[in-house]
Amino acid sequence: MTCFKDDSIFAWESDSLTCKYQLRIPEGKPPNFKDFTTTRDGRLLVGGGRSRYLHVWSLDTHKLQRIIELPKKVTCVRQLAFLADSFDGGSNQVLGVLSQDGIMRFININTCKLLFDVGALDNRISNVTLSPIGRHIVAIMDNGYINVYCVKALSEDLNQVGDLWC
Repeated sequence: MTCFKDDSIFAWESDSLTCKYQLRIPEGKPPNFKDFTTTRDGRLLVGGGRSRYLHVWSLDTHKLQRIIELPKKVTCVRQLAFLADSFDGGSNQVLGVLSQDGIMRFININTCKLLFDVGALDNRISNVTLSPIGRHIVAIMDNGYINVYCVKALSEDLNQVGDLWC
């Protein structure tokens, strides 16, 4: 997959480098994509950028499936990552969205419901990595610290982040 400055997105055959298809974006203000992520099973692609909208495409049908509107306080998406779940067969339902305010919000992409968030305005996240099996979130903070969060504890005690150990 490639995305160009004009937000055009193309899928390429990796062996021959021939274009397989193009994903269409809706008319209107361009999203200025900055980050993309796919589900583990490769069926969905999510893109976000300099807006508060996430574009979700089906890679099976090559069509835009939905546009998710984030809260008004989000003006830019910096990083996207799906949270792995060993029981979903790679379809990944929970998406982490790191925005310009340094808070990573985890939403269910089917219900668009906010499940929990990590980070704070006075302790912003600059970069995040999610563990391959979805148990931990590793966040590099603006102050230089590295915080490790337990997903189970976060999801059980929504929006309550403290000294948690798994």
